[in-house]
Parts: sequence; C-alpha cells; structure tokens
Amino acid sequence: VVISPTIPYTADETRILKNFVSRGGRLLVFTDATRNVLYFDYISGNPIVYGDVNAANSVLAPFDISINNDYLYNLEENEGNFRNVFFDDFAKNELTFGLKEVALYGTHSVESPSGLLLLRGTEFNLSSANDANDPAQGGAALSKDGNVAAFGDFTFLASPYNNYTDNASLIANLADFALSGRKITTLDNFPF
Repeated sequence: VVISPTIPYTADETRILKNFVSRGGRLLVFTDATRNVLYFDYISGNPIVYGDVNAANSVLAPFDISINNDYLYNLEENEGNFRNVFFDDFAKNELTFGLKEVALYGTHSVESPSGLLLLRGTEFNLSSANDANDPAQGGAALSKDGNVAAFGDFTFLASPYNNYTDNASLIANLADFALSGRKITTLDNFPF
C-alpha cells in the first residue's frame, strides 16, 4: 500500500514492486490533490511545491496507470464543497461490488488506457487542468492484470469521511482486494 508518496521510486524499487505484482501480489496506490511537499531552491530560495503525482506515477507507469496533476470538481452536485465529488458509475469488479455512490474529497483524476476505470462520475465532474469532463478519466483505475489499483484520493479512508455514502463498503472491498492476491509459485521460491 502506497499512500501519497513524496519521493519518486528508484528503478530498483519499481522493479521489485513489478516483480511482486507479477507473482500475484496486490498493489494499492493512493494520492491526494490536497497534499504537497514544499521544497526550497538552494540557489534562489524560491519555494517549489511538489505533489505526490510524480512519485506515484513512477510506481504506476509499468502498469499503464497514470494519475494526473489536477483535481476533479463539480459545481452542480457535490458533498458540501466543489472539490468533494460523487461517483455513481462503476465498472463491474470486486472493488466496486455493492456500491451505489461514493464521495472522494480532493481527488486527482486517474486513467488507464489498457486497464479498467473503476469510478466514473457525472458529466459535471470536471478536471481543473482544462475545466472539461473526460470520460477516460475517473477517481480510480485498475491495471489490466487486475493486481494494481490506483486512487486519486485517500481522505475517504479516514473518519468521518469513511462513513459517508458507500465509502465504508469501498474500504471493505479494498481490504478484500489487498488480501486476496494469489502467489504464483516458481522455481525462484525453491532455489535449492
């Protein structure tokens, strides 16, 4: 489980995670549009805001999932704030089983050309990058092999947000997903 990473993963760390997933392991990556790290340029002293998207994408790139450096918003229907968006269109998957509506709080948009877009909202869920709705983007995506899930938000995991809409059911589904990986046994497991 990776939650809002601040430093990009090295090539070795990415390779290790890729091998873990290829052997049947499950990987969950969560980011959040409201979380940033502030660095200062050593020469000029100017502040540099570094979001978690770049670090998360270094892990997700081998699985054809990307998280965009934006946030989704909805001016028509939201949960008390335009950045708290609802999702009510779900792909058929164990992660979305039993869901009717979930709310994400300050979420990046997520996409996966070869994978499965798990959470889609209404046509009024817009990206801050271009103030438009893109049907290929949503709040979460699953890799083609079904072992990697990425979410643009993690606030929904914490109290009191976990008790709103069907967020608790989504969290239960995430726990089942994380624990249901099937290890593929190879000769590497028994080298002698």
